[in-house]
Amino acid sequence: MTIYKNMETTQTFEQHLVQAGLSGEQARLYESLVKNGPSPASDAARRAAISRTLAYKVFGELSVLGLVEKTESPGKVALFTAAHPLKLKELIEKRGQAAKDALTALEGVLGQMTSEYNIAGGKPGIEFFEGMAGISKVLEDTLTAKELIYTYADLKAIDDVYRDLNKDYLERRKRRGIEKRGILADTPFTRQMLASYDTSVTDSRLIKYPQEPSKTIIQMYDGKTSYIVMDRAEPVSIIVHDPHITAAHRAIFDIVWDHAAVFSVSI
Repeated sequence: MTIYKNMETTQTFEQHLVQAGLSGEQARLYESLVKNGPSPASDAARRAAISRTLAYKVFGELSVLGLVEKTESPGKVALFTAAHPLKLKELIEKRGQAAKDALTALEGVLGQMTSEYNIAGGKPGIEFFEGMAGISKVLEDTLTAKELIYTYADLKAIDDVYRDLNKDYLERRKRRGIEKRGILADTPFTRQMLASYDTSVTDSRLIKYPQEPSKTIIQMYDGKTSYIVMDRAEPVSIIVHDPHITAAHRAIFDIVWDHAAVFSVSI
C-alpha cells in the first residue's frame, strides 16, 4: 500500500519555487518528488493536485529545465525523480547570466532603435543615470556614434571627477576613429590641458565664459543629446533621444564655433 505524506501538515515550498521562476504546477510536482522520492506520474500528480495528463506535460517542462529525470524499466511503470535542489540555484544563476547577456545585446541597438522610433512617431525618449556608473553609460553610448560628436565641455570638471575614465574613453574613441568637435572654456587650466592633448580625433576651440564654467558636459550625436552634470555631490547623466532637440543645440553650437578662438600653443 502506498502511503502519502500529508503536505498540509509539513512545510511547503511552492511559493519559494514560484518566486524562483517555476510555474505553480511545476513547483508542486517538483516538491512532491523532493519529499516522496522517485514516483510514478499518477502518484505525483495526485499529491500535486493536478491531472495525470497535465502532469506528463509539466514533467516534460521540468525535464528540459534539468529538474526531473525519467527512469523506464521493461515491464515496470516509469518513475520520475527530482534533481538535487541545488540544481535550482544553478538554474537561477544561468537565467541571471542570460538576462545580462540579453541586456548587453539590447543596449547595442537600443540607441538606434530609439532614434528611429522617435523619428517615426515624434516622441522623445529620456534616459536618466546617477553616479560614476551613469557617466560611464553616457560615454559608452557616444562610442556608438556614426557621425562627428559635437560637445561643450568643462575640462576642469572632467579632470576632477572622472579623469581616469576619460583617458580610457579617449583611447577607445581613437581606436574606433570617432571624431569630436569641442567648445571649451578659455581658462588657464584648459590651455594647459590642450597643450599636451591628443588632437588626432578632437578639434577644440575656446570661448570666454562670463562666469565659471558650468561643470556640465553636453554632447550631440546621431539625433541624441547627452548631459553629464557634475556640480553636485552625486553626478547626474541624461541622454535625450530627440533629433529636434539635437538640431537646436547644433544650430547654436555652429554659431558659437564660428566665433570661438582656435587654440595654438605659445612658443
